[in-house]
Amino acid sequence: MKMHKWLPWLLVAALGLKYTQLKRDTMNTNQILCIDNFFLPAANLQESRRFYADTLGLGVKFDFSEKGLLAFKVGNDEAAIILKDSTLYADAKPAILLQVTDVQLLYAALLEKGVRFTKKPYRINTGWAAELQDPAGNVIGITDYNTGNK
Repeated sequence: MKMHKWLPWLLVAALGLKYTQLKRDTMNTNQILCIDNFFLPAANLQESRRFYADTLGLGVKFDFSEKGLLAFKVGNDEAAIILKDSTLYADAKPAILLQVTDVQLLYAALLEKGVRFTKKPYRINTGWAAELQDPAGNVIGITDYNTGNK
């Protein structure tokens, strides 16, 4: 049987397509990586600081009180409880922030599934973020650490 010259190239192309599909499937199942942070509104940051630090015994992770943000460490978790000054952020609501592989890719995929976003993807210091609501109206933020330009 005579082997055609194009057969090896066809095999390489087929394997490449299979790899691309596998990579896409893997990325789709691993888009949500972990809980990044929890946001809670606070009308009085100093009163809340005393509660979280003194009463609960949590350490301060960062203090940007002048910008209306105060974060507390929870054990050895990377995720923090971040208090958002509701006098500066009138729309502050309890929210969970999820770290994802790529905000813009997940945003597009979730839009196709009919997910309602309250904030489209926007740049932050560490990458990208967006906000959506679950069917009960709970706020879920998504963020990545992709600081490159897109």
